[in-house]
Amino acid sequence: MRSIGTVRIDTERLALRRFMQSDLEDLYRNYGSDPLVYRYVSFAPCTTKEGCEKFIETHIQCY
Repeated sequence: MRSIGTVRIDTERLALRRFMQSDLEDLYRNYGSDPLVYRYVSFAPCTTKEGCEKFIETHIQCY
């Protein structure tokens, strides 16, 4: 299979796109700082802003 990269997908209520460095505050507020959210994920949660920053950087490098 040939990869075409990450393609942005927009619907009426959702936008799927690549991570950006500017997502840090939102990622931390909506995911990293809430144990009720990250308790169900199968990968290590980013429970600090520094952890969220590394999470974003890791994903950006994979694009």
